[in-house]
Amino acid sequence: MAEGDTVGESATKSVAAKESAQSMLDLDTDSRTNMVDCFGRPGSQLAEKQTFKNKTGETICAFPVIVDFRRVLDLGQVSEESGVIPGISNRDLLHAVVGLYDVNLSDMTADCLYSTICEKWARTILLVRDVKDAIADLEKRRKKEKLRRDKEKEEKNAADEHLVESDEEESDEDDDEGQEEDEEDDVLDDDHEKSSMFEDVYSDTEEEEEEEEEAENEEEEEEEEEEDFSRGVKTFVKKVASRRLERESNSGAITEDQVGIETRLLGCATFEKKYACQHKERVVHLTLISVRKRAQKFCMGKYLLSKCMDPTVVGHYDAVVVHADNSAIDFFKKYGFSDDVVLNSKWRSFMFELTDVSKKDPELCEVEEEFSKWQRKTLEAYQNQICCVTKMRHEITQLKKIIKKQSDLLSILIKENEKARRDKLSAEHSLLIFKLETACNAFKTDTASSTDGNHAELTGVASCCQNDNGDNEIKTEALIQSLIRQCISLENMHISQGSLSETVETQHLTQQQESSKPSAASETEDLLTCFDISTRFQLDMSTDKSLTMKYEATSVIKASLPQNIIERFHKTLKSMANPDFVTQLYFCGTLEKPHRCTQVLKTGFLQEDFSHGEYGYGLYFSKHPSKAAQFSALGKLVLAEVGLGAVETITKSDRTRKKPSDGMDSIIVPGRLCHWGRESPEALLCQEYVVFNIEQVTPVCLITYQAVKK
Repeated sequence: MAEGDTVGESATKSVAAKESAQSMLDLDTDSRTNMVDCFGRPGSQLAEKQTFKNKTGETICAFPVIVDFRRVLDLGQVSEESGVIPGISNRDLLHAVVGLYDVNLSDMTADCLYSTICEKWARTILLVRDVKDAIADLEKRRKKEKLRRDKEKEEKNAADEHLVESDEEESDEDDDEGQEEDEEDDVLDDDHEKSSMFEDVYSDTEEEEEEEEEAENEEEEEEEEEEDFSRGVKTFVKKVASRRLERESNSGAITEDQVGIETRLLGCATFEKKYACQHKERVVHLTLISVRKRAQKFCMGKYLLSKCMDPTVVGHYDAVVVHADNSAIDFFKKYGFSDDVVLNSKWRSFMFELTDVSKKDPELCEVEEEFSKWQRKTLEAYQNQICCVTKMRHEITQLKKIIKKQSDLLSILIKENEKARRDKLSAEHSLLIFKLETACNAFKTDTASSTDGNHAELTGVASCCQNDNGDNEIKTEALIQSLIRQCISLENMHISQGSLSETVETQHLTQQQESSKPSAASETEDLLTCFDISTRFQLDMSTDKSLTMKYEATSVIKASLPQNIIERFHKTLKSMANPDFVTQLYFCGTLEKPHRCTQVLKTGFLQEDFSHGEYGYGLYFSKHPSKAAQFSALGKLVLAEVGLGAVETITKSDRTRKKPSDGMDSIIVPGRLCHWGRESPEALLCQEYVVFNIEQVTPVCLITYQAVKK
């Protein structure tokens, strides 16, 4: 429906919409007259000056005003200056509103309009133009009308030149009659007798009409006991006609005295706050809404409807109900109303309908009463179902919006994470090259050939860190091979200069003498060790075919143990049955105590690190990081050097076992992840070693890893 279409109580179709109020207190019967600005005063301005625009870019400005006409007329008025709108009588304002409704509502009588607008809880929202804006609009329309008349006169004069002189008078009379007929075409419904006495008030053309005598000759109706709000309506119509005659007879500028409320009023809407006693719900009943035809297509109907549905204006409500004709249904549907017949039957009490009062058979009345009860219960059940479905639909829509936002956020985080990972690889690449160059400069010798050779090898290592496209992606295999060659060269050069005091017998004794080496060589050796550990970790992970993701080490933190723990470890190795059986294994036991991941690097393994497993109370280790990760903290694994010595094979579980058999140093078991009765290659991956003496174990490093796409 267009914004200028009219909706009234006499229409035949019901339209209702459920609207949730967000932040208003309940408006009950005792507090209706206490609403600030809207219900506490008989009339007040709702907002600042509003500008309305149509599709062609034209604008109209108006002030929104809310009025309680019943209270305004009960309070009385001293002068026009004390009215709700300065300079306008409150009674003239009422007549103007009724006139606007009456012109657009052909099915409603003026008496019905007066009683509806002046109901006890009725409020009317008006859109009123400023006097200056109204004068400017009248001047603009006067110019257009003058141009139209001049153009018609020129066309008629041109036609008269071709007529004979004898017929000149006759043609002039015909022209005058034709001009009068054209002027009358601009007046609404001039082909038939007027149906409303207000039709001249809101005629959107400025031509003089001859039907004013009919309003003057009508007899005054007798006053009823109740106050007649239509008192003074004929005087108001005379004033309107007088102002129109003054504007037409005056060729000069239009003055403010010649502009009345009938020219300034653009639109209005009347509503009532009611309570459905049966359902105990607060309902806003939109009884009337209309926009002047001249102001159609300016979205004024939309603005008036939004104000009638605004909780700050009408108070808290459960539903908005309006009786609309068929042409208005699309307009209200566009703003969330529903024309469901069963749902709207809930508000049937707000409709005007005829009631059959003829006497009926008592038995028939009984049957009809039962049918009515059954119908009411069925309707209530259907209405409850509709409400639940509507709520579910809103919640599903809200959840979909939240999921979409979370998906977008995850995509952004993944991109940022990928960018951070690349930046980290680039930084590690730069740091590696810097360390290699530092090591090269630290071991320069007097022999130019030797220095040039080593420098060339370091340059080759740096070039291996970049691919052909110049990216900062590290090629691990080429880098490790280059580092091994460089370290061998540096170690040979170091031995030839006599910087090493003695030859080490084992790898553990070499670690004890690291302090005697130059710092650059120690850093290079640590870097090589970290790369070796991370590469071995990735290879061990890839052997488990049950993994669907690829894992790579992000950092390796070496253990820094006190000297006495290292000495104790080597002393224990010598006392074992087989001291040569020493290997590096992954610890399976930080899942319940993740804080021990970093502490064990400084304190070594303690008694509190023991696990109560199926094969005894001890330290459990595995060759495969994929299985050890299931008993470790998320994303972290402890690599340890374990002296296994003489290993005993055990297949029977025994939770009370606290040591291996006599003459044995450790045991090997099927593993806690092994499923009996299933023979498969994966069973070997589940095997675990159990050590019962903390002095047989020393931590090597802490590996932090993450999953990446294959």
